[in-house]
Order: sequence, then C-alpha cells, then structure tokens
Amino acid sequence: MCGVGSAVAEVLTEKCPTMMRRIGLKDVFGESGDSELLYSHYGMNTEHIIAAAREITALKYQNN
Repeated sequence: MCGVGSAVAEVLTEKCPTMMRRIGLKDVFGESGDSELLYSHYGMNTEHIIAAAREITALKYQNN
C-alpha cells in the first residue's frame, strides 16, 4: 500500500494500460532474518515471481 508498486501501477494505468501483478509486502511490518527465508515468507522469491508472471501471461492470452 502506497509503495513503489502502487506508484508504478498508477503510471501504467494512466500512460500505458497493461496487465500487471504486484509482488511485495502486503501492508505488514517487515521482519529481519535470512534473506532467502524472508523472500519466501513474503512471496517474493524466484518461484513466486515466476508463478505471477505465468499467471498474468495466461490471463493475457485468455483475453485475446
């Protein structure tokens, strides 16, 4: 909320409408610890990013 993802979404909506999926912290306080564990915990690791990219790509092709 009110982060970089929101700012990018606003610009894309106004200047270049496109499908997107935001990945990041969902209005929670961050924690400290091992970076790989934290990326996984918050859904920001490689697997989550690939899953989001596949999801948005599938939606794009369903709508065409």
